[in-house]
Amino acid sequence: MTMILVRNTSSLIRLWWTSIRPFSLGTSLLAVLFGVSLARQTGLTLRGTVLALTLLIALLIHVVTNLTNSLYDWISGHDKATSPQAIPILRDNPQGVKLVKQAISLLSLVIAIASLLFAYFTSWPMLLWPVTGYLGGIYYTKPPLAYKHKGISLPAVFVLMGMMLPMVSFVAQTSYVSKELIVFCLPVALLVAAILGANELRDRGVDAAAGSITFTVLFGDRFCGALYYALLTLPYLFIAISVLWFSLAPASLTVFLTLPLVPSLTRKVQEQEFRGLDVATAQFHGLFCFIYILSLYF
Repeated sequence: MTMILVRNTSSLIRLWWTSIRPFSLGTSLLAVLFGVSLARQTGLTLRGTVLALTLLIALLIHVVTNLTNSLYDWISGHDKATSPQAIPILRDNPQGVKLVKQAISLLSLVIAIASLLFAYFTSWPMLLWPVTGYLGGIYYTKPPLAYKHKGISLPAVFVLMGMMLPMVSFVAQTSYVSKELIVFCLPVALLVAAILGANELRDRGVDAAAGSITFTVLFGDRFCGALYYALLTLPYLFIAISVLWFSLAPASLTVFLTLPLVPSLTRKVQEQEFRGLDVATAQFHGLFCFIYILSLYF
């Protein structure tokens, strides 16, 4: 009996772990760590409690966003049991919808508590970040907004995950913002948008058939393929500009070591080999950001 209980518990954990799409959480983790690394450059002593709360809120909002998006794509019929993007907890469990809703409610409560603590340790106006991030996440596919299906998915992710998250983690530590910070965050934001761009290129046919007007469905493969190239290459330009004109550490130029990886990704788009492109782009984003963050310590 004990062995059966352990096996069932282990299976349930694996089911949930797969369903939250853990491979995607690195975008939030790296964005926060990047902002904190920039804050460290100012010479201020980092506040561990604030960092822990920032990471916790960012990751939980990301998990809730993933679950909510999967839930409403499932309820609307956009995702089906045969769809590769359908999460196991919905596909394999008859009580999946109920369980996901319960998980979202519980995680939302934890986010609310953590957000109040975050505001207490920083300032009350900082509550604007978790509120905006949370609402922006759940209404990605949740009615009545469901803005993923209205052609503004890429710009929203660029702002909410790419720009706002590292900037908030910086401001939470330093209590100020600067124009330099915006330029420094642009490479991270562009690559986050590239991940979603790759995902939408892969799913364009399915999305169009389901009546989902994503950014890529709205503007077409040709334009979005060219945009994908730009999202991968412009980060190098902004790194160079930041070093030359905005006092970014010259060690940041080490990100150019990743430049030889770009042609293999753009070639996939040129040949319309979209399968696995989102994962490959996420791996590229992770390597680029890891080197970018590490360079700030030299």
